[in-house]
Amino acid sequence: MHIGDLDFGDHLPLALAPLAGYTDYAFRRVCRRYGVDLTVSEMVSADGLTLARRSSKGWRKTLALLDADEADRPFAAQLFGKEPARLAEACRIVQSEARVELIDLNAGCPVRKVVASGHGVALMRDPPLLGRILAAMRAATTLPLTVKLRAGAEAVNVVECARVAEQAGVDAIIVHPRLRGQMFAGKADWSLIGAVKAAVRAPVIGNGDVRSGEDAARLVRETGCDGVMIGRGAVGRPWIFAAARAALAGREWTPPDRREQFEALRLHLATLAAYKGEAVAVREMRKFALQTVRGMHGAAQARQSIATAPDAATLLAITERVLLE
Repeated sequence: MHIGDLDFGDHLPLALAPLAGYTDYAFRRVCRRYGVDLTVSEMVSADGLTLARRSSKGWRKTLALLDADEADRPFAAQLFGKEPARLAEACRIVQSEARVELIDLNAGCPVRKVVASGHGVALMRDPPLLGRILAAMRAATTLPLTVKLRAGAEAVNVVECARVAEQAGVDAIIVHPRLRGQMFAGKADWSLIGAVKAAVRAPVIGNGDVRSGEDAARLVRETGCDGVMIGRGAVGRPWIFAAARAALAGREWTPPDRREQFEALRLHLATLAAYKGEAVAVREMRKFALQTVRGMHGAAQARQSIATAPDAATLLAITERVLLE
């Protein structure tokens, strides 16, 4: 399977979905340990990127969102914006200044403040504008270009938007089949992924409600999609990528025991602390620890302690107790 000149060999690629506040360098590195094939940055504002580049103010901080190393390849930059010229400029900056293998346009974010600004899934309200944006981005970069869509904003029009995107020259289309108002609630309508697959020749990557390896395999069987993107299902459980790879290959898979789960959490925290400092790392790791222990004996009682853990040693001690005692 190929996305532009990116060759994933003879296996269906597994991608980590971009999640603001989650998919930073440290979390991506942990997911790499379990076999994810493609990672994507947190959303990067095209306006912010281009303005920072011109003024140098905040430039280093903005570019840090696109930090990756040789172990985190291939890596995609996800941009959001609404002006074709500004997004084209951002593509040129990314290609010249960042070490990425792919650029993705976010046309699916449902968060209110993003949509209210005309970004994210708001672009799907105006397919011709979406087409102009993607055509401008395509002309500005030689890197593979993808777009992430939802079912639609207020009404389902993902097939129309996918056709527009293909005509603009994208190399692959990612589909999360929920409307904007659904956010992440309710059931993702996988039939819409199949409809997009039937309507375009570009590769289609399915996303939504993949919480186990078998979910990934079933998504492929039911829709014929060319790749699977996993987001919230990986938070606190990065081994879902190993489970998905086994399920897609028809192999048995043994989940990691509690000790390995704890070591994965420890590695994540250590990597994050080295990257952002301990204080920030502890604040950001609490949500991952809560997801790791969710449903386990003693997790409910430990929830408040995890959510307020003041330092790394305390956070690790609490999660180790829940996981291993």
